[in-house]
Amino acid sequence: MLLATVALAVSALAIVPSMSAPAQMLNSNAVPGPSHNSEEWANIALHLPDTTTGSAAQLESAADVLRARRYPQDAVRFYSAAMAHGGQQGVLLKKSGIACLEMQQVAMARSYFQQAVRLQKKDAGAWNNLGAAEFILHNTSGAIRDYKRAVKLDGESAVYHGNLALAYFENRQGENARRELAKGLAIDPDLLHRSGAGGYTAQVLASERYSEICFEMARIYAAQGNMDAVLDWLTKASDRGYNVRSALDHDATLRPLLADPRVQVLLKNNQTLQAKAKIPINVPSLGTASDQPPR
Repeated sequence: MLLATVALAVSALAIVPSMSAPAQMLNSNAVPGPSHNSEEWANIALHLPDTTTGSAAQLESAADVLRARRYPQDAVRFYSAAMAHGGQQGVLLKKSGIACLEMQQVAMARSYFQQAVRLQKKDAGAWNNLGAAEFILHNTSGAIRDYKRAVKLDGESAVYHGNLALAYFENRQGENARRELAKGLAIDPDLLHRSGAGGYTAQVLASERYSEICFEMARIYAAQGNMDAVLDWLTKASDRGYNVRSALDHDATLRPLLADPRVQVLLKNNQTLQAKAKIPINVPSLGTASDQPPR
């Protein structure tokens, strides 16, 4: 569902050796970016500063360009060089971690984030990013722990509340999840409709509980009397294979909706989907292709 930031700050002496090794390790397992044997790379390379003589600002700027042009592996190399030349450690390590996530090098990203929280214990973004990495690595308890730290440090971030809610959903802690989701939506009503975020924040909208979250959203809007939103979220849950009829039967808040003609039409469609076990390929606004229907 939602996810992370990357941050680190350490003295130059502590960071340089720890960053050079990861940069080299990326070569073996990283998801490859565009080829260096291309006209695009030739044009980019003409403007890249020397990693040994360039200033920290030049190297960071080059890394930003490389990442934007989908060369994350090269971006990490330049971020590392920028740190070695005295660049702002926290910012650079956040960016390095995000680049690692883009390459699906999640364990490496987690390593950067772990350094971040050791160096800047009050950096909410670093804790949120670490939670994101833990979540992707299926360490839900660790993700909850890290997200809680992020929320404690910055309770006004809708993304942090949303991420914590997702982790709670994954851990079958429904009440806690609803509480955090309500807080996030109070801050940003469009929280669950965003496809991503730029800058230092990387939202990872992915959950095997997607359809259950949709149903919970319907419950939240039912309590607010927003029937259009209720139907919208019930439809999303149905489209992802959720057994809406069974859920309504067992939910005191939503059970009265069984008499609504619009819901009856939805249930008929849901019954057809259940019978055919037909899950759509298109991903709705909340979630990614990694979600699965409830068992």
